[in-house]
Amino acid sequence: MAIYGGVWWLITPVLILMFRILGKKDPAWLEFTGHHTMARPKGQVIWIHGASLGELRSALPLMQHLKENNPHVHLLITGCNSPAIDAIRPHVPKGSVVFLWPLDAPLFVKRFLDHWKPSAVCFLECELWPCLLNTLNKNNIPFFNINFFTDAKSLGHYKMLGSFFPSLLSRSSGIWMSCGDRVYDWGVENGLINPPLMPSLKYGVTPFSKPQSSVLPDLSQRIFWLVSCTIMAEESMILNAHNALQKTHPHLLLIWALRNPVTPAFLHILDHSGQRYLFRSQNAQIDQSCTIYLIDTLGELDVFYRQAPFVVMGNSFTKKGEGHNILEPMANGCLPIVGPFMPVSQHLVDDFLPVGAIVQIPEPDLVSVVHGFLQDPNSARLMAQHGKEKLAEKKTELRNFLDQRAKEILASGHGCDPVP
Repeated sequence: MAIYGGVWWLITPVLILMFRILGKKDPAWLEFTGHHTMARPKGQVIWIHGASLGELRSALPLMQHLKENNPHVHLLITGCNSPAIDAIRPHVPKGSVVFLWPLDAPLFVKRFLDHWKPSAVCFLECELWPCLLNTLNKNNIPFFNINFFTDAKSLGHYKMLGSFFPSLLSRSSGIWMSCGDRVYDWGVENGLINPPLMPSLKYGVTPFSKPQSSVLPDLSQRIFWLVSCTIMAEESMILNAHNALQKTHPHLLLIWALRNPVTPAFLHILDHSGQRYLFRSQNAQIDQSCTIYLIDTLGELDVFYRQAPFVVMGNSFTKKGEGHNILEPMANGCLPIVGPFMPVSQHLVDDFLPVGAIVQIPEPDLVSVVHGFLQDPNSARLMAQHGKEKLAEKKTELRNFLDQRAKEILASGHGCDPVP
């Protein structure tokens, strides 16, 4: 802990200078240093932290249960990047505050906790930050690890540090996992993980409403297929598949949401592909000459899921893939098609495969499977309906779990509330 904290102390002056410079153009940058000008509200403050938009979105049911059990509780919600924060802000419970998290430097963490004085903290999935956990332990602030996940490879790295992480997590008020694997077994054996397994937070996914400030493309006159959340290693695969599908569907449109920002190398490939592409961020209407429509905005995928009978979900067709949240399209009546590499979400896939609500295929089958659904989109819609029905069952399980957990979280923090 001394070595880890010492490294942060060495680079903290540089970080402060950098964020002050950036903060002159956008004050949000200062939030990384734990600096806030908004006054802490009186009463109980529950801090909920997730790294990405997907994690924060999965926590919306938890936020709602906390508010239902105590309408006067104040929710402080943080994420690790501005796009995720901006996308989640319109959807959190009324009265919640949403900011960027403090980097895991001792000074920034102390500044943040001294200002907000949270009654309890909820970490989503695998947010293991040593300075933060150490400071929470020292200040006797209860914290919970909800929908906790880490893969076997990461577990091996943690084990190399001996008792370091177990000692930090040993005072957690609750560590709940939704997937039984080596990590779960190890955690239960060491008294860290709370058995039994919880229903995945992702079962509570609620479709985002239609964007209010942008023009939606008209897709009624086009045959299209939707691809989402691909990584760079899959870009050539998708382009090759699109070229192959255009041989039987000459006017086929590809609507493509990339997981990462568009790179110059990818633009170079597109420019030499013979395809005509448009960007979602430009609010351009899709004409007959457009063959690829790139979604380069955040928080709008639900709009396209609702219009598509099926979606090919990336980050799952290469060995580097981790998978993505298959329940987001499912909640919108869209059938997910995924590759064989889903280590993060395979337990979700396994829940829905038996009822025919998802398709899992190797890369060589992609063109033939997509071609089949283009020929018969109603079959995809029927399978998607099976998914919505199964998801409704899982939501009921999650609601029962969250109702009890919300009461525990609220009760754990009452002794930590600062005097108004």
